[in-house]
Amino acid sequence: MKFIVQWSSRPGSDPAQNVRSAESILTAFSGWAPPDSISISEFVARVDGRGGSIIVTTDDLAAIDYMVAQYGPWFDWDVHPVIDVAESAEQAGRATAWAKQATG
Repeated sequence: MKFIVQWSSRPGSDPAQNVRSAESILTAFSGWAPPDSISISEFVARVDGRGGSIIVTTDDLAAIDYMVAQYGPWFDWDVHPVIDVAESAEQAGRATAWAKQATG
């Protein structure tokens, strides 16, 4: 399955603490590698510095759970299962045909 995994930072109100937090996340990330069961096709950061997204493919939900948990102290997370838009359009067409038949 394909997922969009998005993170957003949780900066505090104290600039000095924000700097320490930024330093600690850079240290943590410098030694990180994705779990073997995850294939990353895109790994991007927002230009406003408030987060980013990873597009991953995996059948191992526990690996996503672990990846997200590793960075729980720094980020809030959203994980969305997705399908390619062509497949979604095909499903929408089939569903619309079914709904049209069902409603007469």
